Amino acid sequence: MKVVTKARLVTTLKDNRQILKLKILKRIVKRQVIEEESFLLHRINEKVVRCKLCPRLIKYSQEVGRIKKKEFKNQNYWAKPVPTFGDSKAKLLVIGLAPAANGGNRTGRIFTG
Repeated sequence: MKVVTKARLVTTLKDNRQILKLKILKRIVKRQVIEEESFLLHRINEKVVRCKLCPRLIKYSQEVGRIKKKEFKNQNYWAKPVPTFGDSKAKLLVIGLAPAANGGNRTGRIFTG
């Protein structure tokens, strides 16, 4: 049977507390990084939605929002540039320019099918 001295027990408890503190700090830092990334992505999305750099595309999106397809005539259209969707840490980023007439322009969400 192994004998544990009081000093060894106190040292072990201190070590365990240190390990626990480090684990908690790592979680806090990781959460802050994720929140910061989410915040930055949110800021980018705000800029995308307000973007007016392609006047023809903006005009088209708004026109499609006014002159609705018969099957969607009772729905409110987004009729603005469509923000990003998905994991901010994704390994693949798809960028495109398309009117998404009665899809993204109607729903405000990019095609994900």
